[in-house]
Amino acid sequence: QFAQDIHRKALQEGIRQGVQQGRQEGRQEGRQEGRQEGRQKGMLEGEAKLLLRILPRRFGPLPK
Repeated sequence: QFAQDIHRKALQEGIRQGVQQGRQEGRQEGRQEGRQEGRQKGMLEGEAKLLLRILPRRFGPLPK
């Protein structure tokens, strides 16, 4: 009985730690993906704004 209780408690603790580690890894992965997506979006927006400034200088006013 004692050995079974210890085994059960160890198993529960292992599961708890595994779930906690999985959550931490998931949050970290989500933050990394969010930063990467934000960087890409920012670069695209910056490139678009730059083109909107450069094109009229080169080719004249842009049609709306």
